[in-house]
Amino acid sequence: MKTKYIVLSPDGIPISTARHKSVGLAKEAIARWIKGYVIQGYYADSRGNRIGLDDLPRKCRVQAIGGDE
Repeated sequence: MKTKYIVLSPDGIPISTARHKSVGLAKEAIARWIKGYVIQGYYADSRGNRIGLDDLPRKCRVQAIGGDE
């Protein structure tokens, strides 16, 4: 099985059910996901902390799943 990648929000939950073929594609998914928060201007985590959209990509995590690791 080839390695796939998922994107986790700052809360540690997947931002979607998508499985990406590369880290680069996963990072593109983060950029698309952030666009959903543009009107609001921030992402609020489960503790109520506001994370600015400029900081949000660094707070997300790309995690490898599957593969021969």
